[in-house]
Amino acid sequence: MSKRASEKPRAPSSAWANRIARTVLSSPLLSPPDPLKQQRCISAIVAHDEDDDRLHVLSIGEGTKFMSSACSSSVLKDMHSEVLAFRGFKRFLWESITISLLPSSTSSPPSPSILSKSSESSSTQPSAQLLPAQYVLSPNITIHMYTSSSPCGDSVVRRWGNNKSDPFLCPAAGSPMWIESTPHGLLNAQAIKQGQFALLSKGSYMDIDGGPCPPPPAFVPPPPGTHYTPTIPYTHPPSPAPHTCSDKILLRNMLGLQGLLLTHLIPTPIHLTSITIGRKYSNLHSRRALCCRSSSYRTKRGKKVAPPVSSASAFDVNHPAIIGTSVKADESLTDAPASFKSQCRVGWAGCSGAPASVEDVDGDSGRLVDGEVSKVSSSAFADLAAKFFVNQTLTLSEMKQKSPGWARKEALMNNHELFKMYAWTRRATPS
Repeated sequence: MSKRASEKPRAPSSAWANRIARTVLSSPLLSPPDPLKQQRCISAIVAHDEDDDRLHVLSIGEGTKFMSSACSSSVLKDMHSEVLAFRGFKRFLWESITISLLPSSTSSPPSPSILSKSSESSSTQPSAQLLPAQYVLSPNITIHMYTSSSPCGDSVVRRWGNNKSDPFLCPAAGSPMWIESTPHGLLNAQAIKQGQFALLSKGSYMDIDGGPCPPPPAFVPPPPGTHYTPTIPYTHPPSPAPHTCSDKILLRNMLGLQGLLLTHLIPTPIHLTSITIGRKYSNLHSRRALCCRSSSYRTKRGKKVAPPVSSASAFDVNHPAIIGTSVKADESLTDAPASFKSQCRVGWAGCSGAPASVEDVDGDSGRLVDGEVSKVSSSAFADLAAKFFVNQTLTLSEMKQKSPGWARKEALMNNHELFKMYAWTRRATPS
């Protein structure tokens, strides 16, 4: 049988996209190449230091699995590579802040340093119950995302527009290499009732092109007398599957990358400057899925419609440059279909000489392969956050509800037209 390339040749959008991809794919955080694990899905968060033009891989994620049953906060429910990369990035931020507060760190910031201490006192912020320390993204740092394949969900739905190739973008003199030739324009909303802007769950019919997402095996009760506490009690009804990665990136382009807990310490949203995509890249569909469907749009009759807002800046949408790379995540030849294994990986950079961290996750259980709880789980983040609270008896749910980001998210869910039209599937926050 003749061999075929695991990935088809494709043209890049810009030299910046290829630079990002090569930096990520050469990162020591990635798992070693496995000839039996073709077309692995890889995502990463990368920082660019404009002072010295260096790239730093801050976090990586590898995986295609998710769990559609109710589970505790100690279990990773969504193990798609994009979500793991976001979680690794949050872990990096927590560790950076922790190191910066050590007595030995007063003279020099942690390296790689992407945060600066804010000049505003925490006593003037909604998070006065925290220890006095607040941070902002350093002005010389921009944050970028890489994903080896177009995020599952709306970005791989090839409808409502022609899938045209992007021209190679040569940056103008003095311009950053990732800048697109034109800003994101208004979407032509011609099929809203048919799901043009729909929010999707992993495993849904419209998500079949986003990569295999098999549900976990059914829980089998242990024999009588066996001492065993199931992570997923079989008496509980299954909860909805997680939202697709397209939807989650869209939400982060509105609320920021740091998540609710970190808004106590980083109140200003951290936004992506660019998103580099490998396989299945389409600029038109990616713009719609990852940012533009939450902005103003144009109806069939040419009328401009702006989503209702409760304040002038409540729902500002970040529109990152969305570009494609010709660098392949898998250069091998194969005669077999893609093989997506259940083992996933998350990793994040170390700070101030500390080694980088990687965790291999069992995609069937949501825990590490040795059964331990992941450091990027919700319960692990709750433990980190509790150290910064004066009152350390708060639950995870209470810490989230007291965060500056909570009110912003609630206003978004209750007032934004997109989330009123297609309700965001919300689960009770585990305590």
